[in-house]
Amino acid sequence: ISVKSDVYFFYPGIHLFMRTDMFIKFLTLSTLCLLLLCGCSETTAEKTPDSTSPSETPTETEAESAAEIVNSEERIYPDLPENLDFEGHTFTIMNNIYPVPLWTQTDIGAEEITGEAINDAVYHRNLKVSEEYNCTVASLMTANAAGELPILINAGDSSVDLATIHLRTFALQAQQGCYINLKNISSITLSQPWYDQNSVDSLSIMNKLYGVATDITLMDKQATGAIVFNKSLYTDHQLTDTYGDFYELVKEGKWTYEVLSEMAQSMSADLDGDGARTENDLYSFLYQRDTVTSLLSGFGVKIAEKNSDDILEMTLMNEGNIDILDHIYGLLYQENHCMN
Repeated sequence: ISVKSDVYFFYPGIHLFMRTDMFIKFLTLSTLCLLLLCGCSETTAEKTPDSTSPSETPTETEAESAAEIVNSEERIYPDLPENLDFEGHTFTIMNNIYPVPLWTQTDIGAEEITGEAINDAVYHRNLKVSEEYNCTVASLMTANAAGELPILINAGDSSVDLATIHLRTFALQAQQGCYINLKNISSITLSQPWYDQNSVDSLSIMNKLYGVATDITLMDKQATGAIVFNKSLYTDHQLTDTYGDFYELVKEGKWTYEVLSEMAQSMSADLDGDGARTENDLYSFLYQRDTVTSLLSGFGVKIAEKNSDDILEMTLMNEGNIDILDHIYGLLYQENHCMN
């Protein structure tokens, strides 16, 4: 995908953005969002307000076409210029080291074949990119990407081309002018299926989009919320007699929050008989703090909605949402049955 002197290429499984003149403007990718950094100024990358390009907000027809592409079996390849050559450039991607190993980025760089599926796929992908486009993909691990990147940007240091950033740390940097509006990058077509279309719509502010969820990383897929149930407990506490087969309950649309609440109050027990509720006892429902936001999403509740000017307005505390919050907290704070 090329526009004038700027050439960006998207390789299946990883998106690399580089300039032909090797004057690299910083690029960052959130764990949930793709973020473009303006290393010096936005003026060289942005179009005039009156200009248009395929990167503008997709129309309804474009969105439908994108959905058809996503749901099809057809493999989509990037339309790259022939003989694309990055002249041996080392494309450095900064990634987070996280105290919890699960959240440390592992799908960007791989030093060698180990037999682990993701590692080996990353190794072969990076090798293919290196061989086809004459560049090297290097992963730079750090415990403070969010803190280090603004320093590099402000110093004009172009040693890092790309980075994975936590979504919660990127908002302030966007307000400080660190990132480029994706809608002003004419070589990015936001209707392509490797951009999550929900994020394209939801993450824009005043028709500017500083981040978008992409297929560049598996991290957002690893953070998908779910509820699991214990089959033995379900049977042992005769819930089959009350609700029938659990899977059929779900298939018939009868697996509701009210049923979850009923089940959560039906099988707790003071197993050690000490009269106190501790981690040694049986709880009907175990959850972590993210469960609150997951349940809110399940109810269709949004903390904020956007108006016709694409500006956020807080909506969490309207009457209907307060009722839903009461239901959620009414369950989760029943300490005899639920444990955080």
